[in-house]
Amino acid sequence: MAPEGPVDLERDTLFQHQEDFYGRLKFLAEHVAAAVFSPEPSQSAVYGVSAPWGSGKSSALHVLLDLVYALLKETETSIRRDANGFLIGDAYVVTTSTFFAPPHAASSQPARLGLAYEILQGLPAYYRDQLLEDLNYSDGDLGAVRPIKAELYLRKKLDSFSSGPFLERWIHESFLEYRESQREVSKRLSHVHIQLIDDLDRCPATYTAEILTALNFWVTAPNLFFAVAADEEHLKKSAQAATDLQERYHGEALEKFVHFQLRLPELLSGFADTARYCEKLVPDNPVPRGVAHLRNLLQSAPTDGPLGVLAPALSAHTPRQAKRLFNELLQEFSILRDVEGDSVKRIISRLVWPEAFMEFVAPAITAVELRGGSSRRSARLHWLRQLLQVAEEVVEDGTEDLAGAEARLKQIATERGIYLQECPPDLLLYLAAPPAIRLPEEHAGAARAQEFLRKIGERESAGPESNGDTEESISQIATRFYISHRLGRKDEFLDDARKVVSIGHRRELPQADAPAIGNMAIRLDAWAPELAWQLHELAHATDPTHENIELNLAEFLLEYGSIGALPAVAEHLASVATRAPDFKPNRQALLAATLNLAQGYAPEEGELEALVQVAAEDSSNDGFRTQVFQLLEKAKNYVLLEKLIQEWVETECSKPDQGQASTVLRFLADSFSASRNDEVGARGIDLMRYLLWTGSSADDETFSSAASNLAVLLSGHGYDEISGMLWRLAYEISSDNSQLKAAYSSHLISIDDAQNAQAVQLGQMVDIPSPTEAEMEAACSRLPAYFSTGPWWWEEACRPAVPRKPLNALRPRGGENGGE
Repeated sequence: MAPEGPVDLERDTLFQHQEDFYGRLKFLAEHVAAAVFSPEPSQSAVYGVSAPWGSGKSSALHVLLDLVYALLKETETSIRRDANGFLIGDAYVVTTSTFFAPPHAASSQPARLGLAYEILQGLPAYYRDQLLEDLNYSDGDLGAVRPIKAELYLRKKLDSFSSGPFLERWIHESFLEYRESQREVSKRLSHVHIQLIDDLDRCPATYTAEILTALNFWVTAPNLFFAVAADEEHLKKSAQAATDLQERYHGEALEKFVHFQLRLPELLSGFADTARYCEKLVPDNPVPRGVAHLRNLLQSAPTDGPLGVLAPALSAHTPRQAKRLFNELLQEFSILRDVEGDSVKRIISRLVWPEAFMEFVAPAITAVELRGGSSRRSARLHWLRQLLQVAEEVVEDGTEDLAGAEARLKQIATERGIYLQECPPDLLLYLAAPPAIRLPEEHAGAARAQEFLRKIGERESAGPESNGDTEESISQIATRFYISHRLGRKDEFLDDARKVVSIGHRRELPQADAPAIGNMAIRLDAWAPELAWQLHELAHATDPTHENIELNLAEFLLEYGSIGALPAVAEHLASVATRAPDFKPNRQALLAATLNLAQGYAPEEGELEALVQVAAEDSSNDGFRTQVFQLLEKAKNYVLLEKLIQEWVETECSKPDQGQASTVLRFLADSFSASRNDEVGARGIDLMRYLLWTGSSADDETFSSAASNLAVLLSGHGYDEISGMLWRLAYEISSDNSQLKAAYSSHLISIDDAQNAQAVQLGQMVDIPSPTEAEMEAACSRLPAYFSTGPWWWEEACRPAVPRKPLNALRPRGGENGGE
């Protein structure tokens, strides 16, 4: 951790970058060094170093001493330093000591006596030994006890003298005698004493006033330099208390005591400065993965803007604040597991907005849906998702004016009837800014099917694209769009899409451009639905007779539009059916059935069976089969859904590489798991168990997702022990998965493990060991052999040649029906 104490010149990372202040500090050091080199006594002086608490005043005192030493070293190369000052041979040319004011102010010792004694302490030990001898001290004790007894004797003896000018004058005269003795040792150099006075602004003004009065006495001696670190306003107030001067201007009284006032500039003026400063505090030696990630984030923070990942936490104005912030971050990142997901955003949100995070965010990120959409689903999640959608729109419009962005967020939320409930707008903007926080998704079945559908091509292509020269600009823009879209350059392909919309608004486009525009729209569906809708509309307006474009528009409205868009969908489907009933009739039938379902009419069983039959016969069209799967899932026709998947799996198993068999089975398992029907949900548990104990996961992420989903299902049936173990295994792999973190932290909260629950929410290490194989076997022995009544036809399907992380403990253990 970064120590909060002052730094010296070697460790300084701030002062040397403040050229004006550093130059003034060096000027003071040169003045002191000149006194050392002067053959004549030099006028003593009091230097003030002022700034608010934590701004680096104490560090400035240390750097001042280092600069004096460095200047002397340039000429006197044999000079060295110890705790008492700077020496040449055995003789001191500079002695130093520090008067820490608060402990003295808290004691019963008078202020002037305390300062006088501290000056005395700054002189070398052999001078104090001589002083003890003069005060008739004799003690034959040797070893560690002698200095302690001598110190107590000296303090008691001095305390018996009257305080104030008498004692000060005596020490003063002793100091002058000592200087003369040093002159005999070094003919070339004069002895100088530097007295540092720190934390004087933490004392009452009356105490500070006494110290200032004492300084006026001490500076009558030559070669004494005082550096006083304190807030300037405190010194001004104290100076007024020390004199009856009627000030002609504010601060005039202080000028009687402090001869040169050095004001520290604001060393940290924003999050960028704080990031650069904190980056230098990260240890150079090998650090944990999370701390290395913190270093990387600090390096990029200055250019990330005010809504950058770390920016809200980097609000320090002083080095002390920055160190405390850094130490908090270091503590959080040292146990961070998730460096790819949104855990950093969660950590920063909790640090910067602790109360709002616990009230508005934590309930949402721990929301998880059990089988049948039951009790752990949080209404807060839906509310927060709506607000973050608004915040994302505001962020995309620009947040250079952060206050203006907050006002726009409030306005849009009000217009849409979303109540902020005192949730800080800047928190929402931060959560929505890239990379945005990941909220738990709806049940995984539909989401996984959607992802599979996107991978294999979503909607069918709108048709051949124009390569002619009639409207070359559209063709060029479309080409750039496809390239940037493939490379994932979101800003670039969104700009190209907006250009096409703009051109379409300005002038009529030829029909030949419609396919290119339609295909751009398809690729934008999942990225920017509003912009995709404009492109779909433009493509249809450009060529109203293009059947595929019109079907794509209808499908888009079915998927992304509101219920108010259904009449338009019906109109488009009727138009195509009237003009071209034989154009892709299966796709038309599928969209018609989907529309009926959206309008609240259950599709005819025969229609659905026909679609399943077509999907089974056309084994090459995975996109169509996925869309049929989604329709059956929405219709809750699990009999036909299972039939479709069974035939699909047989097709995949017949392929040399077994194709997507495991992925397709996951579709069915996720869909079954979401059902409110007890028997269907039970089949989902059995199928998910099968996928895990046979090692049928395509990759580690798939394994993690399956383990977490099964944990949710088993937890809903009361098997919390094995659920906790599955979540622990899943978290080991996917600490960046928001759905998993929501489920696992919710489980830990339910068993009163709040500390580990918070660690999971923030993507950090948990104090829970991974379960052993024996522990898994013991926990699974309490599970029934099966939860459903069979048949379990998937057990006869192909299995992976190389299983991935098989959990053999989950295998069925005899019997045909576990029931419950």
